[in-house]
Amino acid sequence: MNAIKFTPRGGRVTVSARIEASENVAVLVISDTGVGMDPDDIVRIMSPGWAGLQTTLGVHGDAGNGMGLAATRRQVELLGGTLELRSRKGFGTCAIIRLPRDPG
Repeated sequence: MNAIKFTPRGGRVTVSARIEASENVAVLVISDTGVGMDPDDIVRIMSPGWAGLQTTLGVHGDAGNGMGLAATRRQVELLGGTLELRSRKGFGTCAIIRLPRDPG
């Protein structure tokens, strides 16, 4: 949802999925050509204790509180996976979710 929220009209959001058999993981990649984030924002957002609660305003006027990304990160971790964010201000963001195929 954030990919759409922060990508201006005419931008692009892509979603892909693949299996990496050698690591026994499923990989989901969501990338956009949206507004992007500063490196400091990524560090703060990905900190284990961060729970959102920061007002955000999307490029289409919709508001949020940042909890969606924190909740997603927590759910991925509970499933034994990882969430990685790569972003560059003004160029977009890429979220990479890696989930074990056999949570054991």
